[in-house]
Amino acid sequence: MACRVQVEQGARRATLAYVGTPMHMGWDGETAWSVAWASPAPPRFMALLNYYFLNLPWLTMDPGVHLGEPETGTLPGDDTEYLTVMMTFGEGVGDTPDDWYRLYIHPETRMLAANEYVVTYKSLLPPGEDATPVHLLVYDEWTEVNGLTVPVHYTIHEGDTVYASCAITDWSFSEPFDPASVAMPEGATVDRSLDGE
Repeated sequence: MACRVQVEQGARRATLAYVGTPMHMGWDGETAWSVAWASPAPPRFMALLNYYFLNLPWLTMDPGVHLGEPETGTLPGDDTEYLTVMMTFGEGVGDTPDDWYRLYIHPETRMLAANEYVVTYKSLLPPGEDATPVHLLVYDEWTEVNGLTVPVHYTIHEGDTVYASCAITDWSFSEPFDPASVAMPEGATVDRSLDGE
């Protein structure tokens, strides 16, 4: 299902709307709300999900991010020996500080080729589980926008299965973010998934 995501750099307020449906949400940096929400994933979780996947190279510099010592590794069906770096988070950083990413960096281009990750958002996990299985996200295609190389397609694998794929269009770093877009409309539902609801 196609969605349109807008994120404000810096404050990272965000909106997400599923194209052709009334389902949409907003995130003001503290509270997530939704209208006609039918996704199994909570709005608060979805608010910055794609933003994070698409901006990982820059987000390694966020406060509270810890980068491990460089190692090497390979990807399934690819003999390239990638530089790998573990990305973890300090206690209390974000909603899911126990998430982690293993970044696969191409040895020649120094571009992020893939990442392994786990999700620890409690309301998405079965009872008794602390994290999802490890997923592998592979960036398949890139383009250049305003002098920056950005992904336009990625595929997520869980074991030998393709878990999801995503095509990205209409990248923009110049379109202004409308602060009014995150104002909660009448009839919206506040996301309380962090409270176990």
